[in-house]
Amino acid sequence: MKTLLSILLGLGILGGAGALVGLMVKFKPEAQKVERERVLPGVEVMTAKKTDVPLQIPSQGLVRAMRETSLASEVAGRVAKVSPRFKVGERFAEGEVLIELEDSDYRSAITQAESALAEAQAALIQEQARAEQAVRDWNKIAPGQPPTDLATRKPQLLSAEARVRATEDSLARARRDLERTRIRTPFAGRLRATHTELGSYLTPGARVADFDSTGRYEIRLPVSLDDLAFLEAQTGADALLKASVAGQDLVWKGTVARTEGEVERASRSVYLVVEIEEDSRPENAFLKPGIFLRAEVAGRVAKGVFQIPRRAFLDEARLVVVGPGDKLEIRSVKTLRGGRDSVLVSEGLQEGERVCLTSLPAPMNGMEVRVLESGQGSDAQAAKF
Repeated sequence: MKTLLSILLGLGILGGAGALVGLMVKFKPEAQKVERERVLPGVEVMTAKKTDVPLQIPSQGLVRAMRETSLASEVAGRVAKVSPRFKVGERFAEGEVLIELEDSDYRSAITQAESALAEAQAALIQEQARAEQAVRDWNKIAPGQPPTDLATRKPQLLSAEARVRATEDSLARARRDLERTRIRTPFAGRLRATHTELGSYLTPGARVADFDSTGRYEIRLPVSLDDLAFLEAQTGADALLKASVAGQDLVWKGTVARTEGEVERASRSVYLVVEIEEDSRPENAFLKPGIFLRAEVAGRVAKGVFQIPRRAFLDEARLVVVGPGDKLEIRSVKTLRGGRDSVLVSEGLQEGERVCLTSLPAPMNGMEVRVLESGQGSDAQAAKF
């Protein structure tokens, strides 16, 4: 009896639970269907626009004098006098005397040469008189017959004339040697080093001083072969030369005077030589041989190119274009020249196309994006190439 009651009680509980579940299913609330908006990555774009960009070739180098020479003594002698300004860094005009050697021996040589010349001239006059007398004697002995050279003393006359010329040359050489006892500056410039002093004895060829020209300087600028191709002309181009000294930004203007005409094997570069004119501006106090300058050489104008920010590129030759329907297209382009912030594109873009400036993690062809804003491209003068 108890077992039957337990079974009936269990069946009743199960039936009640089933009825309750059925009621809950029947009267459950309907869930509202909400369609979520698709989230597209937002990108910034710029409109490609053709422009003309003046190119500039960067380089750097050290200033040096246009002329650098070592002065040496041409004659021997003791240094008897030096200029009071014979010191490193002093400036001299062309032809100023730096050093004078003891010249008494050279003055004696001039006196001896003058004496020898006077004797040779006297001998020539006597020989000319003898030759004239010999012609008269021949005409008396053999009238109408042509005289021989020996009869007219022609060899003796030629010898006397040669002795005169030789003694004249000796006198001229003695005078040159006397003048060479005064060592002068060959051009306007500045003493870079001195190698002698009062009382020293100099032999021919002895080094006296190192001397640099002033007024115009030059700087050697290494330029790669690729950069050289962007020069309009290899001579006559303008160059801006810059230096930072004590917080001041100094600028000089120069002109490309020549190329050295040889490719350096190690760097595959050609050297441009830029000349700088020294003037009266205060900053020229710093324009001296040895100062390091940064240079920008004016090149040709790149016509009809697109100036694209470097951040728009996936690599050196690919960027992303936002096409119709705001869908991406990975585009291969040809670059003409790259700067620090921008790159010049010569082929692969059409004017008016939108270039994606935003860096995407994994851009793909046909990927849809949301355009945030559109610009007109960078100013052609904003970047230097």
